[in-house]
Amino acid sequence: MELYCLGDKPWQPCYVLKTDRLTVMLDCALDLTGMLKFLPHSLVYSPHLSSLNKWSPKDATLPSNNMFCENIDHIFVNSIPFMKLPEIGLVDFSMIDVILISNNHAMLALPYITEHLKFKGQVFATEPCLQYSRLLMEELCDYVHQKTITTTSSSLASDNQNLSQLMKFFPSDKSSDDNFSDVWRPLYSIEEAHEALLKVQPVTYLQKILLCGGVEAIPVSSGFCLGSCNWVIKTVHSTICYLSSSSLLTTHPQPLEKSLIKSCDAVIMAGLTEAPSANPDGMLSEMCGRMAHTLHNGGNVLIPCYPSGVLYDLLECIVGFLDGHGFSTTPVYYVSPVAASSLAHANIYAEWLCHDKQSKVYLPEAPFPHDGYIKSGRLKHFTSTHGDLCQQYSTPCVMFTGHPSLRCGGAVHLMEAWRSNPNNAVFFTEPDFDYLHALAPFQPISMKAFYFPVDPRLNFSTANRLLKEIQPRQLIVPEVYISSTQENTLLPEMPCQVIRRCGVVTIATETGAHPAGIDPQLAQQITPKPVAVKTVGGVASLTCLVECRDDHMTLKPHPQPSESAGAKLWGKLSIDKTLQMLKEEYNILDAHAETDGEDQLIRLANNAVIRLSAETTTVQYTNDDAKLRKLVQDCVLRQLVQL
Repeated sequence: MELYCLGDKPWQPCYVLKTDRLTVMLDCALDLTGMLKFLPHSLVYSPHLSSLNKWSPKDATLPSNNMFCENIDHIFVNSIPFMKLPEIGLVDFSMIDVILISNNHAMLALPYITEHLKFKGQVFATEPCLQYSRLLMEELCDYVHQKTITTTSSSLASDNQNLSQLMKFFPSDKSSDDNFSDVWRPLYSIEEAHEALLKVQPVTYLQKILLCGGVEAIPVSSGFCLGSCNWVIKTVHSTICYLSSSSLLTTHPQPLEKSLIKSCDAVIMAGLTEAPSANPDGMLSEMCGRMAHTLHNGGNVLIPCYPSGVLYDLLECIVGFLDGHGFSTTPVYYVSPVAASSLAHANIYAEWLCHDKQSKVYLPEAPFPHDGYIKSGRLKHFTSTHGDLCQQYSTPCVMFTGHPSLRCGGAVHLMEAWRSNPNNAVFFTEPDFDYLHALAPFQPISMKAFYFPVDPRLNFSTANRLLKEIQPRQLIVPEVYISSTQENTLLPEMPCQVIRRCGVVTIATETGAHPAGIDPQLAQQITPKPVAVKTVGGVASLTCLVECRDDHMTLKPHPQPSESAGAKLWGKLSIDKTLQMLKEEYNILDAHAETDGEDQLIRLANNAVIRLSAETTTVQYTNDDAKLRKLVQDCVLRQLVQL
């Protein structure tokens, strides 16, 4: 087997696994951190963003078209955000048979693959994963494709190659790998997203999915978010586990399923947390303390977030904290074009939740408290920062909205509105984005900024503990997981290979016979001979054709069967039994056993040697003793089956 790495970031994975009979893509995440290279996408005129200094590349061969701005030593593209795709030149996407998706964030590049790269295979994901991917795509398309007056993207939108070349001259890109070139594209349309999602086949946990080539794929809970899963891929001779974005913490999803991922032939691990030293419970505690201080001083709190995942835990924790600490009248807003759908879906997928939240459904109660917060007016949700929100808006308040990159969505407008007040604060909870880089285009700011990464994914310590428990025979991980500092690194006790973008590693697995069916007409011609072997019912000799169709092999009758060329022998000689028979039944008392490398020998004085190797049995004679030849031949044939 060969594993290809197409993704740039280990927490935004994209792999291709090639077996001798099947090609599988494991996740197709989109590198959203590339959005930080772009100027914030604001719906209203921003004097600050519009007055940023222009920047031109120093390379005289590149065009200077005033498409770049500079602020606090950071360069930004004055355009709607483009997306950095996984590597598209390493494999032929038309040859990929299956795409297996592990969580909703790992599906964002799917429309590029299904609608533009000639992919014609199958796509599998759990039902919650499918629906939350839909919400992520719809929100991102809504944010990015909104009309704006702060960017001028026409020239870039028509010249993708020019953008990819200019990106290489960014100061922040000087440490990038020159062995590959980034591929930048405009975000797909909402119509393309919906077309791609129609191609996804929903599956459930522990469902056995028969792929072509006799390969079986089984999704098992990863404990990260609703519907997230690890994939167990079983071939005829080996079991491979794809372990991505998993969690051992007790949160709202079903816990990590370990039984099926133990003792696999290989584990491909990706998606560890980007904040390995940050404890989620500790971060929530610190966040609540800072929030209370901010609200006490009359300031507003902005929390840029995704429309799913940790959002539900944050709402439950923060609203509960505010109500218990004298801030029960402080309004909490959630603003997103998919806000209503996101909050409703969380209570729909009860069977995908942990046991405690599942049990509430039978009381009956809503699994999440935000349903009650909405009914009581404690939590209010809106589709945008204008319209109905303007009529009900009051301060101080807590505002959840997108996008975590601060490059599009309601967060851009609120950052501009609140940046000059030192009593206000912005809390960053998503570790995937460098919060200092996210703030760079808004600098200088007076509002306070805090980094509280709340990420339930495995850190290096918990990953090491999990690997000791499941004990795979070999491990494949991103290069950065091994080359990190001693404090934050994986310490595998099994053979380990590292992989990086555009890298290829070979996964050693056992090989052997492939199963095949027998045509009924041929089966009628077979008369098996019984043998004294418990695991074998009988054996027979066949002359037939092997037909391979849809990657399944079938034995068919031969149209011109050849005549038998003599008796065929089947079986395996036992050196102990052969010695016993020679001495007791044939009275050859001088026979004794020897070894010659990996071969076993039975020496009969100076007259003959029986050599038993892994593949053949040979008898060598030193004289023409016909009687001895007859005895040895008879002894050997009595232990074999003649077909």
